[in-house]
Amino acid sequence: MIRLVPWRRTAVILGGTIVVVVIAAVALSRHVGDPAYLERRLSREIGTGYTVHIESSHYDLLQRTFSATGVTVIPDTLEHTTGRARRRTLSWVAVDAVHADGVNLWDLQRGVVNVDDVRAEGLKIRVLLDRRIPSRYQGLRRLLPHEALNSSDKSVRFGTIRVVRGDIRYSEHGILSSRPGTIRFADFYATVTNLRNDNRAQPCVIDVRTRFANSGLLNATFKYDLSSDSLKMDYRLAMKEMDATALNPLLVDLKGIRIERGTIDSLSADISVRNGVAVGSIRLPYHGLKFEVLDRDSHDRDLKDKLKTFMFSRSVEDSNPDEDEPVRVINVRLRRGPSVSLIKFVWQTVREGTLRTVGIDPAQNS
Repeated sequence: MIRLVPWRRTAVILGGTIVVVVIAAVALSRHVGDPAYLERRLSREIGTGYTVHIESSHYDLLQRTFSATGVTVIPDTLEHTTGRARRRTLSWVAVDAVHADGVNLWDLQRGVVNVDDVRAEGLKIRVLLDRRIPSRYQGLRRLLPHEALNSSDKSVRFGTIRVVRGDIRYSEHGILSSRPGTIRFADFYATVTNLRNDNRAQPCVIDVRTRFANSGLLNATFKYDLSSDSLKMDYRLAMKEMDATALNPLLVDLKGIRIERGTIDSLSADISVRNGVAVGSIRLPYHGLKFEVLDRDSHDRDLKDKLKTFMFSRSVEDSNPDEDEPVRVINVRLRRGPSVSLIKFVWQTVREGTLRTVGIDPAQNS
């Protein structure tokens, strides 16, 4: 029998413990770096109806870095488009490459997200909303991002999230349309800082740069208080000159309106949201706006379409400002509906200001 003096016994126990920990960490890191394991784990988190695919992935235990390529999350089209399982909204997400630094493996195993920096390159998002399918959530209260974080019993911390060379396309199929209209956010870059629910003294800041409708250079900054019980957010938008005809891929098929010419000189918005109420101003100078109403299926124009164009044109301002007049600035005040998502609420607020600028009543042109 070998007798060990106390310090040697302690050393053996400590050494054995280290070996066990290293073996466990290596085994765990292999799981985290295994694409098949990640696909199964992510599929469980996302739920039924979507398929996750990862071409390759790797976790470096010593450097605490994670990388993956060819990540896609696609809907099960058969399940989403047939029978009672039809969904009103279909989403498709793909990322060319993801790299994360400062990934705490042990926290991750316990369900705690603790990551220093994430970089997503080549992010592609496609969303199709089909209004011919009734919403299953009409009238139901929608959980907002800050509410989801506050209600979670797990700690979440992302130091920085960066999106590089993204491309986002939103399509909407109207009730009376045969084809969806599409709006594109091209050359999409974003930086998100302080996304966390463990120490939220500072707001989460989201900076976005993109080309709206693949035309106007748009910069946006959102300051989102994730610690607030109610919705509390400030945001500013600024867009440079844009060809108004770039909106036709959305308007022609969705609304039966084609812009023939026009230039948006700029767009600026300064909005504060408190307790779910957005208050602020929209400034939209433009000139030379001319449009026509047409059949959204055939894209032809009959006498009724020409009459609609004439009547509609009488109420729409073709320029802002008019000659020898200052630029019209629209003050907006809009309360968020309980079932309205955060992104849609931002869109509704800016949309109200732009429609009122051109002389259209948002309530009559939903």
